[in-house]
Amino acid sequence: MADEVLAIRAGNSICHVAPGLGGALASWEVDGQQMFRAAAEQDLASGNIVGCASFPLVPYSNRIGFGRFDWNGRTVKIEENAISRPHAIHGVGWQEAWAPVHHGAADLTLQLDFAGDARWPWPFRAEQQIELIEDSLILRMKATNLADEIAPLAFGHHPYFDAKAASLQFSAGLFFETGDDHLPNGAIVPAGEVDFSSERDVGACAIDNAYADWSGPARVAWEGRPHMLQITSSLSNAVLYTPKGADFFCFEPVPHINNALNRADCAMPAIEPGSAFESHISFTAIRV
Repeated sequence: MADEVLAIRAGNSICHVAPGLGGALASWEVDGQQMFRAAAEQDLASGNIVGCASFPLVPYSNRIGFGRFDWNGRTVKIEENAISRPHAIHGVGWQEAWAPVHHGAADLTLQLDFAGDARWPWPFRAEQQIELIEDSLILRMKATNLADEIAPLAFGHHPYFDAKAASLQFSAGLFFETGDDHLPNGAIVPAGEVDFSSERDVGACAIDNAYADWSGPARVAWEGRPHMLQITSSLSNAVLYTPKGADFFCFEPVPHINNALNRADCAMPAIEPGSAFESHISFTAIRV
């Protein structure tokens, strides 16, 4: 069932996961503090995955412009998504039920076998290992190419955070400006309102853009709350989404920038048959 929720625990840390709802995280709390924006019961019951705490981005992240790109000498057309027309967005993993293949006290492994369809032509197997270690939530992600040719394939995650009294700090080498079509164009060195190398209020500006060369941890803090959050990853790109007036924001560790399949300067990972793309993200609650 889409609304079935499984729990893992370690000490004062508990994480709830909804395998049938896109393999999403429903919530994670430490000492009673929600570290993500927790899913509401009605979102779980109705299958509203964008109301969840975080969901997997596989086999690609963010938008593919107009659902079209060239690959190995041919043009590939994939279905666009209702929330991003005329573009395709976020891959297919978040639209599928995942199967629990291991459920321990403090760890859970989910698996998705995707055969390929109009949304994505290449078959793959994706695995999420979700583990709690003390006050850390660790996501280990693996996507194996099951096609008989080299194929684009990658794996990131899309966490949501409470925006109330929240600040963010991270460093990145490049910021990709976007046009009216929400696709990236030129890259600049982050400056002014798009520079978060020093801690800043996330409600101060409206951003929906990709950053490249993300280095060091990202840190989220909330005024008046006992824990801040530190995010580290093997992934070197991130998408920041701070819709003005919203009660949430997103800092998404991702494997490539938006629309990478249609850009010559920022290639998407290309995986040989039988080989895999692997990544990890660690979220750590730190008492302040």
